[in-house]
Amino acid sequence: MALLIINHLPAVKGWKGERKVRRYILKGMNKNDVLINDVIVPGDDGKTSQIDHVLVSSKGIFVVETKNYSGRIYGKDGDMNWTQVLAYGHNKNRLYSPVFQNTTHIRRLNSLFPNEKLNMNNVVVFAQGNVKYIDSEYVFAPRELKRYLKGCRNDLLQESDIQRIAGAINTYKENPIETNKEHAEGIRETKNKINANICPRCGSALVLRHTKDGREFYGCSNYPKCKFIKKK
Repeated sequence: MALLIINHLPAVKGWKGERKVRRYILKGMNKNDVLINDVIVPGDDGKTSQIDHVLVSSKGIFVVETKNYSGRIYGKDGDMNWTQVLAYGHNKNRLYSPVFQNTTHIRRLNSLFPNEKLNMNNVVVFAQGNVKYIDSEYVFAPRELKRYLKGCRNDLLQESDIQRIAGAINTYKENPIETNKEHAEGIRETKNKINANICPRCGSALVLRHTKDGREFYGCSNYPKCKFIKKK
């Protein structure tokens, strides 16, 4: 019973999902490609991102976010919030779009290379393969990921570029600027600020605003200098 409980802990489920996805990435790699797992990188916004997998490949750079959610997942590109349905429809949870989440990861990773125009691919993999009700060009089941990687062209990055880019990212893997615990604490602090209607980027107040069609949202009072928007 204790082992069953441990296996259902979010951290353990997340680790198992990442391990499964890592195996499929390895199947889609070429000889000189470099895979970096579980790296925390800083961004030019003063915050950090914990990235599950970064594949630096002759096919390009693939930033992979792994989700090990159960149930049916409903979502599409452009929607900030998706829905998880459990218990035959009796339990519904709102999820922040993992595509949007990974877009933030990519922006911060890109900021490590300010003088280069690197094409980083947004890849979200649902470890349980429950992607039937997701309408997104960036979302894959594990087996689809292998086919996707195999189907990409092989001449985008030279071996020297692969080693240089992977080396720069690996610097943060080998010499972490913060631990996973510190990163998690930073996320909690950000959430607390947002809940208190304080902009986590600049510290200004979040104020109620309206779109042109009348919808309400909370935006930073320091707009247009700061364009942070609170997710509802």
